[in-house]
Amino acid sequence: YLFLKLLATLLILFSNQGLVSIKDKSHQVIVQGVYELYDLEETTVKWKEDERINRLVLIGRNLDNDILKDLFIATVIKREENS
Repeated sequence: YLFLKLLATLLILFSNQGLVSIKDKSHQVIVQGVYELYDLEETTVKWKEDERINRLVLIGRNLDNDILKDLFIATVIKREENS
């Protein structure tokens, strides 16, 4: 969630969709957004413990793969440190 807010301020993000794994949640979570509005919805599908893979589709301008990857990893690490 924080990752998407940071992304929207640095790059031009039109929309996003994906499945994400959230700590302490056993079910897959769908993330959907348009511009700066985002929604998270927990599904009825449970993650396999050894197979939690985040998948995001981002549509926008000036999207740089390296910047996106660095921002996402930094956000995940920061959240884990604050837990």
